[in-house]
Amino acid sequence: MTLVDFMICGNVSVRSGDDWPEQWAHKKTRHVLGVLLTRPRMTFPINDIVDWVWGDEATRTDNTKIIQGPISKARSAIANLDPAPRIQRVAAGYRIDVDKDRIDLHYAKTLVDRGREQARKHRFEQACQILGEAFELLREDPLADLQTAPAIGFRRSVRDRVVLPAIFALTESQIRLGEPWAALNLLDSVAHDHPLDLRLAERRFEATLALGDEEGAADLHLKLHQTLRGMGLQEEADQLRCSVDRARAKFIPAQRTPAHDVVDQAVAPPPPRRLPHHRKQLTDRERLLNEIDVRTEHGNAASVVVLTGAAGVGKTALAQHWANRHQHEFSGGAVFFDLQGFSNDVPLDSDELIRLLLSAFGHRADLIPNSEDRVTRLGSVLQGKRTLLLLDNVREAEQVRRVLEIAPDALILITSRSQLTRLTLRHGAIEIEVGAVAEAETARWLYQTIGTRCAREPDSFDELVRLCVGIPLFFNLIGHYAVSRPRVALSEIAAFLHEEQRLLNFGTAKASDGISIKAVFTMSYQALSEDGRRMFRLLGLHPHPRFTVELAEALLGLPRAAALDQLEELQDLHLISQHNGYFQMLNLTHLFAAERAHEEEYDEVDRELARARMLGHYVGSASNAEKVLFPYRDRMPHSISLTSCSPVEFSDEQQAFGWYMQYHSYLTSAVNHALQHGYHQHSYFLANIANEPLQRLGRHRDALRCLSWGLASAQKADSEGWTTDTMHSIGVLCIEMGLPEKAEAYLSATVSTSERLGNHENTAIALHNLACARSKVGNLAAAEELFDRSLATARRNDLERCIPGTLLGIGRMRREQDRDAEAAELFHRALDRHEQLGNIQGAGQALNELGELALHRGELRTAIDYADRAATKNTAVHDFKSVADSCRILAAAHQNLGLHEQASEFAREGIRKCWEVGAIKEEAAILDVLPASLDALKNAAGAAEGRERASLLRGTGIAPTSSNRN
Repeated sequence: MTLVDFMICGNVSVRSGDDWPEQWAHKKTRHVLGVLLTRPRMTFPINDIVDWVWGDEATRTDNTKIIQGPISKARSAIANLDPAPRIQRVAAGYRIDVDKDRIDLHYAKTLVDRGREQARKHRFEQACQILGEAFELLREDPLADLQTAPAIGFRRSVRDRVVLPAIFALTESQIRLGEPWAALNLLDSVAHDHPLDLRLAERRFEATLALGDEEGAADLHLKLHQTLRGMGLQEEADQLRCSVDRARAKFIPAQRTPAHDVVDQAVAPPPPRRLPHHRKQLTDRERLLNEIDVRTEHGNAASVVVLTGAAGVGKTALAQHWANRHQHEFSGGAVFFDLQGFSNDVPLDSDELIRLLLSAFGHRADLIPNSEDRVTRLGSVLQGKRTLLLLDNVREAEQVRRVLEIAPDALILITSRSQLTRLTLRHGAIEIEVGAVAEAETARWLYQTIGTRCAREPDSFDELVRLCVGIPLFFNLIGHYAVSRPRVALSEIAAFLHEEQRLLNFGTAKASDGISIKAVFTMSYQALSEDGRRMFRLLGLHPHPRFTVELAEALLGLPRAAALDQLEELQDLHLISQHNGYFQMLNLTHLFAAERAHEEEYDEVDRELARARMLGHYVGSASNAEKVLFPYRDRMPHSISLTSCSPVEFSDEQQAFGWYMQYHSYLTSAVNHALQHGYHQHSYFLANIANEPLQRLGRHRDALRCLSWGLASAQKADSEGWTTDTMHSIGVLCIEMGLPEKAEAYLSATVSTSERLGNHENTAIALHNLACARSKVGNLAAAEELFDRSLATARRNDLERCIPGTLLGIGRMRREQDRDAEAAELFHRALDRHEQLGNIQGAGQALNELGELALHRGELRTAIDYADRAATKNTAVHDFKSVADSCRILAAAHQNLGLHEQASEFAREGIRKCWEVGAIKEEAAILDVLPASLDALKNAAGAAEGRERASLLRGTGIAPTSSNRN
């Protein structure tokens, strides 16, 4: 047996030499490690780990803090293994990097797959040996002492997908080897866990009959039959009878004479074997093949399996591969029919399918004129025969319904782009989703197809992999296109295909058989209802392939119920997929939708009304978010109609900021879309209203792009007011981004225009910001003169809300001039005015300045008080950059008090906030503080890493990424 280092079956254990210590860590530490080991080399989100380990006990206050201790202890516990696995922080989760075969459960899964493969090849002795080794590892349930809902669900999944298939394969092998007593012993050991499983019952009957104990088998049948009927499970009781009959047929053959055999051979045609040629190897489909195995294991003789998925994802290839692999198990024959549900041909109806099936089984349908008689005849032909019917490309349940009703002993394997819910509800069909191929497997297939050019041009090869999006049709077309051009660089091929219109039309020129990317989308599109087609086209107007249900409402101009009905139709055909809070199209599907939306045959008025509602949806949603995030501000005026636009409503700041966090990319796309299509007021409004939320997210470049588009719209609309507002916003953003020269240019122009237009408020604010820009480059005299002009303008025109920000700016200058008393007075005045105006963000910034000043003066407890109050206010308005500043002040003050544990915690919290918003300068400033506390805590390696990181940030200006945040 391979030496494993981790056991998660039973209680979680870690090897220590040749021993397995029972109490090697606290229970929560063991559980956290066990959960990570269920998915090695895959990232487990922190919230999911907490759900698995703590369940309903979790307080939900800060899951990151809850998990830090167990993660640290788990790292220590595995540090002595050779090679030592690594537990890494990745984005918002953790991952353990360890080979699967070092974990008992995963190694057992590998053995089960090998053993079942040997059993399929009738190598029963090898199967028994391999599966026996697997059972040694699977004697206990995984994570046995963890009783949360995810852990219980995981155990159930392991039982259904690993343990039971292994039992079926092992017991069959034992019976075939003439060891039915061994099969019975194993079945006895699991009977209490699965008392009513009919598949296990059938295997028990087989083993008992193989021992020659017909009376014992009859007794088993009687007891279980009475139990099922007593529980009201009449259908299951009837199925039990069929199971018993099959078992008896295997081990108690009927008395036959040579005459019977002669007559049968004369009249019975051989069972048909009409399966098309299939690929010997499939990419990344072993899990799905195993799932079909599980779903069709012995005991499920009368079953229907539907493989469903998007166009081009490889449903037919998967079905044909599985059918060819298993056709020897179907003594009644195996046949394939394309029902042409999604093709240029007329789909086969149920009557035509009945005719074809009769013909395939050697009966002339043309001699049976009545359709009901044909159905009856086919039913008698299939009765009692274990037959495989592979029905490909089914469009709707009605095409196959009558066959399902008359073939209870057949396995019917169906492929469809539609979700055939009716078959699930009425016929107990099992639906298996065929998804995209993993990126790594796509890359492996392309590499094997194209060859060594991939290694010579790795970046271009990676781009080709991304273009494939895991769809087998796509990577087959792209791979063979590259192979047919051996002298063309992959960079040229990628550049050619990267223009999405070319990729969408890829294959069309030579695809007389319809094997092209656009052709497969067209067939799905034509299968939609008229309302569904309109919905699909209108979604093509949205500039982003992701969208919300509210956006769909706005595009349609209809209530939510109607939008959901049409979205469900698109989902049924796998043209869109639903995720947590949004729907999504593939990029190419979205491009196809956009192409259909702009075809001349469709109503241009309807299209433009939908576009206006879509942009109005974003205007209304952003405006609603502004009301919640900045209640102390006057609203930005606009004259945009929001009728039927379904804007999102927000009950609190958390919801409003969360909307920006999740949908900021949609919003930025909408700004550019509005500019490109002449909706200039929408573009100007969205760019300016989204500016500050985007900055708080750390998306300064997105904010600058939006403002640049908004400025272009303002200029195209010939609006001097819009142009001035937007130039002002760009100038302030350039200060924040460390671009003082650009900031001065924009702000100087803003001051001049605002003074000429007589807009006193804009003048006062622009003067203040221009003073800040001058101060940043050390021109303090000019900055002071501009601050004085700003204050004078505000006081002369009773602009109270313009005053506190300028007081803060002057206070910062006084602090830099070591005029601390004056600075403190100015900061206090600014704080009082911000609180009177209800400006929480401004008050938080004033408190930070007071905390910074107290720290500078050595008033450490006072600094802690100010910074703590500032952190509370800044957190409330999601100003995470200011929160990071508060944490830096708290860390430095605690460090100077000798409280290094607390100092390091505040520093780490500040760094996490910097990561959330990409605050490079603030992170570097915190890293100037943290190493001293780490040194004091004897963590020299961490201190050195912190100093190196600070130097790197200052030297290169790189933003934090998931790979350098650990």
